[in-house]
Amino acid sequence: MILVGVKVLVSSFAEYGHLYPLMPLAEAMRDAGHSVTFATGDEFTPSLRELGFRTVTAVGSISEAINRTDHDARTHTTQAQTAVWAAAGGAAELPSPEVIAEVAAVSGFFTANACRELLPVVDEIRPDLVVYEDANIGAGLAGAARGVPSVAVSAILLGAPAFLHAALAKPLTALWTEISSAEFPAPQLRVDTRPAGFGDDLVDVVAPRTPMRPVPWGRTGHDLPEWVTEQRTRPLVYVTMGSVPFADHDRIRAAVGGLATLPVDVLVSVGDKNDPAMWTGLPDSVKVTGFVRQDLVLPHVDLAVHHGGSGTTTGCLAHGVPQLALPWMADQFQNALAIDLACVGQCIQYEEVTAQTVAHAVRDLLETESYRSSARKLRETVAAMPPPAEVVAHLETLV
Repeated sequence: MILVGVKVLVSSFAEYGHLYPLMPLAEAMRDAGHSVTFATGDEFTPSLRELGFRTVTAVGSISEAINRTDHDARTHTTQAQTAVWAAAGGAAELPSPEVIAEVAAVSGFFTANACRELLPVVDEIRPDLVVYEDANIGAGLAGAARGVPSVAVSAILLGAPAFLHAALAKPLTALWTEISSAEFPAPQLRVDTRPAGFGDDLVDVVAPRTPMRPVPWGRTGHDLPEWVTEQRTRPLVYVTMGSVPFADHDRIRAAVGGLATLPVDVLVSVGDKNDPAMWTGLPDSVKVTGFVRQDLVLPHVDLAVHHGGSGTTTGCLAHGVPQLALPWMADQFQNALAIDLACVGQCIQYEEVTAQTVAHAVRDLLETESYRSSARKLRETVAAMPPPAEVVAHLETLV
């Protein structure tokens, strides 16, 4: 039986990398006739309303929360998070229990704040279903506290490592006892955009899983530079480090410097929080621009050099684009390792990034056919995954 008019509350932290993975499923729900309300930061509400969604301002960005702390605490928090995720990606030894506990405490803080903000939203909207990106665990707990089924969508492509889940048990249990007298809820369902064959041995997620094809998504109003779509005689390399400010990172400049020595055309996207004008002294082969829609640019790309973010990684998998990952925070380490193991690209640890190491890796990736072959095979796997519309029909059975 097809249900029409299901009330769905969709929530994410106010970050591009957390919101965008939800958009294909949210649009499929809207197109199926369901009433979709987004709960996220106010910077995204105008564009969401233009797309026909209701909005509620709740759940800010993780970066803003960290930035509100003093400089020393912010620096230590970032270092601790990097240590935990680097260990999850096989790039470092497991950090000390104290470091893991610190990251769990910070994650518990975000979760508790999100949950408390969303409880009155759930009470007001009375949704039939809560859909959230899997870093926003508080949304799932808010729904569970009110008896509403909830579904996580994989913004963290491979899921958080098991040792971090274990460390989170204490703060999450403490939060749950504040809001409910019921038994702590088990994860209900994970909508998983990870294709089989990518990171199979790195996944710690224990929730029931339903696959969904990763669909690159972007806002309207960000057209590609015309030269990108013109016929070229040289490979096009796309460089992005995500939506966070990164233009001051010397190693990224070193990476671009390495690319500038190769017979390739380079498109560097610095996002909408960085100024392309800061990048001077580059050869004509390197073009620096602001925000670029990956769903538009990836079909024209021969190779992507990126931070290992889940959205960029899955976008490349969906388009069969070989990848060079330069991870430097969060789940990027896991994704970079998976890229390497799946032979769809290579990874260079951030402290090893130089113009020479990047140039050598890019030359190898462009000249070795096996990387393109592996990328094409995973693209076929992605194409065979259920599209968002089919997943909506499955989620309707939960209501």
